[in-house]
Amino acid sequence: MYIRSNKNKGGINMKVIKKDGRLQEFRIRNIILSLERASDEARKSINESDSENISRMIMSEIRKLAVDKIESNKLKEIIIKCLKELGFTAIAEVYSKGSKK
Repeated sequence: MYIRSNKNKGGINMKVIKKDGRLQEFRIRNIILSLERASDEARKSINESDSENISRMIMSEIRKLAVDKIESNKLKEIIIKCLKELGFTAIAEVYSKGSKK
């Protein structure tokens, strides 16, 4: 099932340091798209409410860091932690194995 949330309330002004050193704007939508693919692969459904809860938790954890840049591997750790805490263990496992780019 696809997560369809176009909301980006309370956006975060931060850069993500990619593995190759490039900087990219943080966009929660990019994370949601990755989670859509992981949920499909895990054959686990995530509805819009779940998506909103996951997004809120991820953004809350990032805000606690109070940084303007974050390494992509640290961001991935936060996402996996949030997924597990919210009970989306199967999706967290698929997401953790995701893109090796």
